[in-house]
Amino acid sequence: MRPKFADLTSEANPLPLPHQWKPLYERVQLKNKESIVVAVTGSGIDLILNLTEITPEPYGILYVLVVPCGSQSGRYQLKEWLDRSSLISYLERYRAFLEGDGRHNLWVKCGDDSLIVYDSHEVIYLYGDLDRFCTVLESLGYSQGEVRIDFPHEHHYNSEFDSEERSIADSADYTRFDLVAGQDFDANDPRR
Repeated sequence: MRPKFADLTSEANPLPLPHQWKPLYERVQLKNKESIVVAVTGSGIDLILNLTEITPEPYGILYVLVVPCGSQSGRYQLKEWLDRSSLISYLERYRAFLEGDGRHNLWVKCGDDSLIVYDSHEVIYLYGDLDRFCTVLESLGYSQGEVRIDFPHEHHYNSEFDSEERSIADSADYTRFDLVAGQDFDANDPRR
C-alpha cells in the first residue's frame, strides 16, 4: 500500500516514501482567526483522541471527501452527535482509512466549539482554547516551530479503502453537502 502523504524530495528511492514530520506545532493566523497547525508524528487518530480528552462532549463529525474513488465528493456530516465513547468507537472503526489514505479530511467539532481538523497532509489544525491544546501537545513531546508544506509531495488513494469510502458516502447516517472552494480544495485547481 502506498503512503497517504509522500515526500518526493528524495531522488535516491524511486518508491514514494511517507513524509516524516518532526513533532512541531505552530500558532498561525488563518482567515482572521488564530489557530494551531500540528505536524502529526505517529498516529493522527491517537493525537485526536488525546486532544479531545480536554474538550467536552458532544462531538460532531464532518467527513470531507475531496478526491472520490467511486462515490460523490462532498462534505458528509454525521447526523448524530457522539459522546466520548462513541467518538472513540468511530475513530477506531475508521482509523486505518483515515490514517492510510489521502482522499479526505476529517473535522471533529467539540462541545465547547473547539474544532480539530485532520487533513490529507498529515497535519492537524486546531481552533478554540489554544493554550489548553498547547499544553497537551507539549505533554506529548511537541515543541513550537514552523510547519510548512512547501516541498514536492503527493497524496495516495489506495483502492483497498474504497469500501470504507462507500460505507460513509452511501450511509443514511450522514447528510451530504457540496465542497467549499478555497476551504476544501484549492479554488484554482483546474480539476474543479
